[in-house]
Amino acid sequence: METMHEEVSFAEWLANQLERKGWSAARLAKEAGVSKTVISRILQRKVQHPKPETCRAIAEALDVPVETVFRIVRYLPPVQEIPELVELASIMAKLSPESRQEIVENAKIRLKHELLSKKP
Repeated sequence: METMHEEVSFAEWLANQLERKGWSAARLAKEAGVSKTVISRILQRKVQHPKPETCRAIAEALDVPVETVFRIVRYLPPVQEIPELVELASIMAKLSPESRQEIVENAKIRLKHELLSKKP
């Protein structure tokens, strides 16, 4: 899981994502529908803040939430880490998608109940 407390440049994050997927910059460019030059300039740190539509295309190509990319590029503020959520995410990453979904659905129900019971 990527933590947001580390100051990682977009270029570094993107290079790590490409390595993780085994993709070249050219492959990302093709998958995202952006020019190879744009991807190259990002990876060379010549572009620190790509256009939002470029960020969105990269996120979709890499199959990561667009909010993640927007936070790394700093179009959105970082998320305050909650240690319990980091621990929970680590545990849930080991579960099947079906089990994770079941836990999320149960948590939503419980949280809604908690919030409704606290309304004045």
